[in-house]
Amino acid sequence: MSMHRCAARPWPARGNTDARIFSLALEAELLSIAGVYRTSENPLPASVQGKPTQVRLVPGDDGNDKLVMEAML
Repeated sequence: MSMHRCAARPWPARGNTDARIFSLALEAELLSIAGVYRTSENPLPASVQGKPTQVRLVPGDDGNDKLVMEAML
């Protein structure tokens, strides 16, 4: 299983921070959980591009929330 962390905005997430995104073939232009987002301006890593993927939110070491993408196969 591959995992990739995405940089997030510099303030805490708002909304359901326990939400998950599941995709059978990740090709999103925008991913967002609780206001923490990633756009297609920052391409998806090859480890998850077009693959079954789970996206979740985790607290970062620097106090900022991060989107984590994990390939499910």
